[in-house]
Amino acid sequence: MKRHMVTLRLSDEEYGGLQERANLANTTLSQYVRDCINGTSINNGVELQKAATTLCQIYIELVERKIDPNDNILEVLNHLCQI
Repeated sequence: MKRHMVTLRLSDEEYGGLQERANLANTTLSQYVRDCINGTSINNGVELQKAATTLCQIYIELVERKIDPNDNILEVLNHLCQI
């Protein structure tokens, strides 16, 4: 049962960023803040995109270094980059 209310002041930039992250997580602002406080994993599209980009960069680096093409890691990274 939710019984407490917290009030805080944010700049326009802070509020906009918070609202954007809540929207990316497809949740309300209140639920997003609760998830952050509770350490709940938040499905943030921006973070997922950054992770995907990094994986693709690793794949490209390994290919350029001519790592064994039969290496399973290249196959897995290639598959992830295509997703």
